[in-house]
Amino acid sequence: MIMPGELGSMDQGGETNTNALLTIDDVLNMKLAYRESDKKRGTKARLSREYGVSEMCVNLILAGKRWKHANIEDYERLKNAFGRYFWERRME
Repeated sequence: MIMPGELGSMDQGGETNTNALLTIDDVLNMKLAYRESDKKRGTKARLSREYGVSEMCVNLILAGKRWKHANIEDYERLKNAFGRYFWERRME
């Protein structure tokens, strides 16, 4: 029998999930790409092929039902606050 606390935190969302195919950078870039696209037919399919996930996964991410913690507004606020230093550190 598994005792409470043996498995660690039950919050296994995002990158902490061992089965995660995406990183938070992937999700944010996906959201930004969709926001900047013309949102024509096939955009979500292209994103799903590019990131190696199903189109349903892309739909759920863009609808805010998955990866809820990956917030573009927070990401852009950090980018504006820290400028070039922020981006250089993220790319290392």
